[in-house]
Amino acid sequence: IPKAPPADRRSAARRKNPLPPDFERDSAEFCRQRIGAWTEADARALLGEPKRSRVSFGPDNTENGRILAFADPSGRHHQLEFDFGRGSGRLRTVFVYPWDMTWEDCQRLWGAQVLPAKSNKGRTFYSYANRRLDVLVDADGKVVSLGLY
Repeated sequence: IPKAPPADRRSAARRKNPLPPDFERDSAEFCRQRIGAWTEADARALLGEPKRSRVSFGPDNTENGRILAFADPSGRHHQLEFDFGRGSGRLRTVFVYPWDMTWEDCQRLWGAQVLPAKSNKGRTFYSYANRRLDVLVDADGKVVSLGLY
Protein backbone atom coordinates (compact mmCIF):
# COMPACT_ATOMS: atom_id res chain seq x y z
CA ILE A 1 0.00 0.00 0.00
CA PRO A 2 2.27 2.94 1.04
CA LYS A 3 5.97 3.00 0.18
CA ALA A 4 8.55 0.99 2.13
CA PRO A 5 9.19 2.13 5.71
CA PRO A 6 12.23 4.13 6.73
CA ALA A 7 15.17 2.02 7.90
CA ASP A 8 14.73 3.05 11.56
CA ARG A 9 11.15 1.71 11.73
CA ARG A 10 12.07 -1.46 9.91
CA SER A 11 15.08 -2.28 12.09
CA ALA A 12 13.12 -1.52 15.26
CA ALA A 13 10.45 -3.98 14.19
CA ARG A 14 12.82 -6.87 13.38
CA ARG A 15 12.15 -10.23 14.96
CA LYS A 16 14.17 -13.36 15.61
CA ASN A 17 12.38 -15.31 12.85
CA PRO A 18 12.34 -14.01 9.29
CA LEU A 19 9.03 -12.87 7.88
CA PRO A 20 7.65 -14.24 4.61
CA PRO A 21 8.94 -12.17 1.66
CA ASP A 22 5.35 -11.29 0.64
CA PHE A 23 4.71 -9.93 4.14
CA GLU A 24 7.90 -7.84 4.00
CA ARG A 25 6.89 -6.47 0.59
CA ASP A 26 3.35 -5.47 1.60
CA SER A 27 2.14 -6.56 5.03
CA ALA A 28 -1.39 -5.22 4.49
CA GLU A 29 -1.93 -7.07 1.22
CA PHE A 30 -0.40 -10.24 2.66
CA CYS A 31 -2.91 -10.15 5.51
CA ARG A 32 -5.83 -9.20 3.24
CA GLN A 33 -5.16 -12.35 1.22
CA ARG A 34 -5.71 -14.41 4.40
CA ILE A 35 -9.29 -13.16 4.92
CA GLY A 36 -11.59 -16.14 5.25
CA ALA A 37 -8.70 -18.51 5.97
CA TRP A 38 -6.71 -17.29 8.97
CA THR A 39 -7.66 -17.98 12.57
CA GLU A 40 -6.34 -16.27 15.70
CA ALA A 41 -3.76 -19.06 15.97
CA ASP A 42 -2.44 -18.28 12.47
CA ALA A 43 -2.03 -14.59 13.30
CA ARG A 44 -0.25 -15.39 16.56
CA ALA A 45 2.04 -17.88 14.82
CA LEU A 46 3.32 -15.15 12.51
CA LEU A 47 3.09 -12.07 14.73
CA GLY A 48 3.38 -13.35 18.31
CA GLU A 49 1.09 -12.23 21.10
CA PRO A 50 -1.26 -9.34 20.35
CA LYS A 51 -0.71 -5.95 21.99
CA ARG A 52 -4.40 -5.91 22.95
CA SER A 53 -7.79 -7.26 22.00
CA ARG A 54 -11.38 -6.06 22.07
CA VAL A 55 -14.83 -7.30 21.22
CA SER A 56 -16.34 -6.46 17.83
CA PHE A 57 -20.01 -5.68 17.40
CA GLY A 58 -22.47 -6.17 14.58
CA PRO A 59 -24.96 -3.63 13.22
CA ASP A 60 -27.48 -4.65 15.90
CA ASN A 61 -24.87 -3.88 18.59
CA THR A 62 -24.43 -7.52 19.64
CA GLU A 63 -21.02 -9.09 20.08
CA ASN A 64 -20.07 -10.90 16.91
CA GLY A 65 -16.30 -11.32 17.03
CA ARG A 66 -12.94 -10.36 18.44
CA ILE A 67 -10.32 -7.90 17.21
CA LEU A 68 -6.63 -8.49 17.93
CA ALA A 69 -4.05 -5.69 17.55
CA PHE A 70 -0.42 -6.38 16.57
CA ALA A 71 2.59 -4.21 15.84
CA ASP A 72 3.56 -4.52 12.18
CA PRO A 73 6.98 -6.23 12.28
CA SER A 74 7.70 -5.08 8.70
CA GLY A 75 7.70 -1.50 10.03
CA ARG A 76 5.50 -0.44 7.11
CA HIS A 77 2.55 0.40 9.38
CA HIS A 78 2.17 1.38 13.00
CA GLN A 79 -0.33 -1.38 13.72
CA LEU A 80 -2.35 -4.19 12.17
CA GLU A 81 -5.70 -5.31 13.57
CA PHE A 82 -7.57 -8.48 12.68
CA ASP A 83 -11.30 -8.99 13.16
CA PHE A 84 -12.19 -12.66 13.66
CA GLY A 85 -15.83 -13.76 13.40
CA ARG A 86 -17.37 -15.25 16.51
CA GLY A 87 -19.03 -18.21 14.81
CA SER A 88 -16.40 -19.16 12.24
CA GLY A 89 -13.30 -17.96 14.07
CA ARG A 90 -11.98 -16.86 10.67
CA LEU A 91 -10.42 -13.54 9.71
CA ARG A 92 -13.02 -11.27 8.13
CA THR A 93 -11.45 -7.78 8.19
CA VAL A 94 -7.93 -6.34 8.37
CA PHE A 95 -7.45 -2.83 9.76
CA VAL A 96 -4.18 -1.09 8.92
CA TYR A 97 -2.89 1.98 10.76
CA PRO A 98 -0.32 3.71 8.49
CA TRP A 99 2.48 5.81 9.89
CA ASP A 100 2.14 8.66 7.46
CA MET A 101 -0.53 8.56 4.77
CA THR A 102 -2.94 11.22 3.54
CA TRP A 103 -6.27 11.14 1.76
CA GLU A 104 -4.45 12.60 -1.27
CA ASP A 105 -2.13 9.57 -1.23
CA CYS A 106 -5.18 7.28 -1.26
CA GLN A 107 -6.70 9.10 -4.22
CA ARG A 108 -3.43 8.80 -6.15
CA LEU A 109 -3.24 5.07 -5.39
CA TRP A 110 -6.87 4.02 -5.78
CA GLY A 111 -8.80 6.89 -7.32
CA ALA A 112 -11.75 8.74 -5.83
CA GLN A 113 -14.71 6.50 -6.62
CA VAL A 114 -15.93 6.57 -3.02
CA LEU A 115 -19.02 6.99 -0.91
CA PRO A 116 -18.12 9.48 1.86
CA ALA A 117 -19.81 9.57 5.26
CA LYS A 118 -19.15 11.98 8.11
CA SER A 119 -17.90 10.34 11.29
CA ASN A 120 -17.17 11.53 14.81
CA LYS A 121 -14.34 13.92 15.74
CA GLY A 122 -14.49 15.66 12.35
CA ARG A 123 -13.43 12.50 10.55
CA THR A 124 -14.67 11.25 7.19
CA PHE A 125 -15.19 7.59 6.32
CA TYR A 126 -14.65 6.79 2.63
CA SER A 127 -15.93 3.48 1.24
CA TYR A 128 -14.53 2.63 -2.17
CA ALA A 129 -17.25 1.60 -4.61
CA ASN A 130 -14.85 -0.36 -6.84
CA ARG A 131 -12.70 -2.25 -4.30
CA ARG A 132 -12.95 -3.84 -0.87
CA LEU A 133 -11.41 -0.88 0.95
CA ASP A 134 -12.58 1.68 3.50
CA VAL A 135 -10.50 4.67 4.59
CA LEU A 136 -10.98 6.70 7.78
CA VAL A 137 -9.49 10.19 7.45
CA ASP A 138 -9.12 12.84 10.15
CA ALA A 139 -10.12 16.49 9.78
CA ASP A 140 -6.60 17.39 8.58
CA GLY A 141 -6.64 14.82 5.75
CA LYS A 142 -4.42 12.28 7.48
CA VAL A 143 -5.43 8.62 7.19
CA VAL A 144 -6.34 7.10 10.55
CA SER A 145 -6.94 3.59 9.26
CA LEU A 146 -7.58 1.44 6.22
CA GLY A 147 -10.18 -1.31 6.39
CA LEU A 148 -9.59 -4.26 4.06
CA TYR A 149 -12.29 -6.86 3.70
